[in-house]
Amino acid sequence: MPIPSDLKIEVISEGRMPDTPRQKIAITSNGTGNYWYQEHQKSNAKITKKEFSIAEDKIEKIILKMEENDFFRQESHDSGAIDGDQVQMSATMNGKSHTVLLINYPYKKFDDIVRAINSSMPKEYQIPYNSLILDQGGVNPGEQ
Repeated sequence: MPIPSDLKIEVISEGRMPDTPRQKIAITSNGTGNYWYQEHQKSNAKITKKEFSIAEDKIEKIILKMEENDFFRQESHDSGAIDGDQVQMSATMNGKSHTVLLINYPYKKFDDIVRAINSSMPKEYQIPYNSLILDQGGVNPGEQ
């Protein structure tokens, strides 16, 4: 499977309160990955940045998982909870761009994509959020 030259995937996970950490990863078509960690969301927060590589076959698996789970047709969801966390994924591929934001919302198809991304990266750069940590299983809107 050829990897689209415009491929870019970003995942951001953060708590809903300002004293919680924010993590971000970005992956590009050439296998370059960037990891960004902010210890809290205030302006004086320490930020750590690291770069890593992802093998071509792992990028292909991520793309396949995005296609299997219809990422470009997924919608954002908000549970209405004030606390908790949120996760956002933005992707560009084959000239299409799309963003999904989940606020305290376990969404199986989305979570499956993030699991594929996490399994392709070094463990210390994997993106956590509640529905993955708690393995809530998630729902797929319209299939409840």
